[in-house]
Amino acid sequence: MVEAEVQRRLAAIVQADVVGYSRLIGLDEEGTLARLHAHRAELIDPKISHHGGRIVKTMGDGLLLEFPSVVNATRCAIDIQAGMVERNAGAGDDQRIEFRIGINLGDVVIDGDDIYGDGVNVAARLEGLADPGGICLSRAARDQVQDRLDIGLEDLGEIEVKNIARPVQVFRVVFDGSAVANIPKGRARVPRYAIAAAALIAIVVAGTAVWFEYGATDIDPASIDRMAHALPDKPSVAVLPFDNLSGDPEQDYFADGMIDDLITDLSKVSGLFVIARNSSFTYKGKAVKVQQVAEDLGVRYVVEGSVRRVGDTVRINVQLIDALSGHHVWAERYDGAMADIFDLQDQITGKIVTALAVELVPGKANAAPGYRGTSNPAAYDAVLRGRNYLQLSRNDPDNYTLARAQFEKALDLDPNYGRAHLAMAALYWFSSLRGENTRMGVAFQESVDLAKSHLETGMKTPSAFGHRIRATMYRWESQFDQAVAEADRAIALDPNNPEGYGAKASAQIFAGQAALALKNLDISDRLEPEYLSPNWIGRGMANLFLGNDEKAIQTLELAVSAEPETEWTYQWLIAAYGHLGRMAEAKTAIEKMNKIRKSKGRHPYTLEFAVGRVRFKKDSDKELFLLGLKKAGVEPGGDVGSTKRALDTVVSRTTEGRYEVKGATTINAEQAETLLNQGVAFLDMRSTRSWRAGHVTGAFHYREKFGEITEENLAKFVKKDQPVLFYCSGFT
Repeated sequence: MVEAEVQRRLAAIVQADVVGYSRLIGLDEEGTLARLHAHRAELIDPKISHHGGRIVKTMGDGLLLEFPSVVNATRCAIDIQAGMVERNAGAGDDQRIEFRIGINLGDVVIDGDDIYGDGVNVAARLEGLADPGGICLSRAARDQVQDRLDIGLEDLGEIEVKNIARPVQVFRVVFDGSAVANIPKGRARVPRYAIAAAALIAIVVAGTAVWFEYGATDIDPASIDRMAHALPDKPSVAVLPFDNLSGDPEQDYFADGMIDDLITDLSKVSGLFVIARNSSFTYKGKAVKVQQVAEDLGVRYVVEGSVRRVGDTVRINVQLIDALSGHHVWAERYDGAMADIFDLQDQITGKIVTALAVELVPGKANAAPGYRGTSNPAAYDAVLRGRNYLQLSRNDPDNYTLARAQFEKALDLDPNYGRAHLAMAALYWFSSLRGENTRMGVAFQESVDLAKSHLETGMKTPSAFGHRIRATMYRWESQFDQAVAEADRAIALDPNNPEGYGAKASAQIFAGQAALALKNLDISDRLEPEYLSPNWIGRGMANLFLGNDEKAIQTLELAVSAEPETEWTYQWLIAAYGHLGRMAEAKTAIEKMNKIRKSKGRHPYTLEFAVGRVRFKKDSDKELFLLGLKKAGVEPGGDVGSTKRALDTVVSRTTEGRYEVKGATTINAEQAETLLNQGVAFLDMRSTRSWRAGHVTGAFHYREKFGEITEENLAKFVKKDQPVLFYCSGFT
């Protein structure tokens, strides 16, 4: 078979992004979205069309554009930036919307209406290097405009950017004739932590004395007045992703894993406020100023550094910066052999945490050394690799299998490794909730059982992570008080982790404590100011049950926009639309939800289905939710009330949260084969995805065979006197 040839073309590519979008959304969601829509409709989209460009795609607050020429692209970018200056005139900091724009001429791969490849990646990196309201061009783009447009261009030199093999020569458009560069020339091959010497420090790590130079070059100080969030009343710190200088992108997991551990350990230091991982990692691969980070996140101190693994050696550089004064406070370099990598990592994390605790909280350097939980460095390395795959699984579920292989490797090396057991518990639990367990060839109930088994083993050494998993389990099993208690235990062990507050809020929403839930979501968002999307659903639900339907719709629309293929988010949005009588929008949301359900082999969403699936502690919350769905026009799907009463007579729950079905029994494979040989019809009631992953030979799937279960449909395939066995493996 001849493979289709990849289609390519040379294109003028523009990447634009809103500066501080998460901060603006956090300050005023409705106003920010309204202003952005107005800017798009009245300025940006018309300018794109006027200059012959097209919008390839939108990405929340960003735009990817393609133009027939770099001249057109640059003219359009200049018009947009000039127009935004006028539109922002008189606007306060919390209302001003500014763009960064990057322009590149490069080869792109064509995929339908989409484009991708190095040409697009370079444009994205250029956008990250631009000032707010500014434009940066690559050398290829500069060559196209320098004799054709009367504009000033400042050469910022060759700059190394993430995931691009060669340095990129960058040119800044000068609007006012000034020559103040955003990034000085010569910065290209000098990592941000490496500065001219002002002191010599000698340390010994793993028996090796290392002399090196660090500078005390100051930076522009951050401004409290420009901070997006009020400074906490205790020392506050953000840890930026460390640069991977190994020359091998595959080593990113190692550098990222080091930062995960460092953030986790720092967050346990008494008296510190620590920005959580996801917000820190929004700066990964971007050339950002320390003062910008401090102002965006509302912190005083910033930690940055690098990791280099080459052959049998590893080098780690770290420095602490006081963003308000602009001074470097502390810096260290650690060198060692890969043969001693595990001991080296443990020493490094412990020393960094202790040093920062001494600097930031004098007299309270009570941080424990970096948590490893195993004496086997290869097992620890496997967990880091697996955790990286697990984080990628949200966008690509095939990574679940890759993650499991790494966690299994870790447990083969150390069967008592608690951290690996907790990672495995998270893998099985969250893949089950998202319906992806079958990718690993595991049935739903088996996946849930495996999650609980690994969690029990991993929690022999209690951890905040384990308590958070347990909190979601209890909430899912409608044991709301226990879920809140587990979230409180997680918060007590790790008070700077936003996921603990998020888990508590989730339990409180279903427990009828929506107002308390919003307070915990506020804490979570403050710890993750650049990563608000995980709490949009919770905020929407809480406001729905508080009767704040407009606010509910605002955040639920954001949640749906961020993950349009997550079907269950739509049900809350549909209910909110229903309460406000917004029938056209409700109808569209119902259609989108059912389209997703159909693609997964599921029946249309009905009130009957909602009654059986969603559980609340308060009947009033359930009635409010169902009333919203009913007003929105969701089909009944049967006599909802009688169906629910009928189910309650045969389905019950144990104290452990399991489902029990009256009259049901468990059979093994041998018994199943015997029943089949005796002429019993096996009717598989599981999801289509579970059916396709594996089923009893000779059984048939109810939906693939005849769709809905009715007496008429059943009679077509089952004789009147033939016994029928309904197989559900857990619950449906």
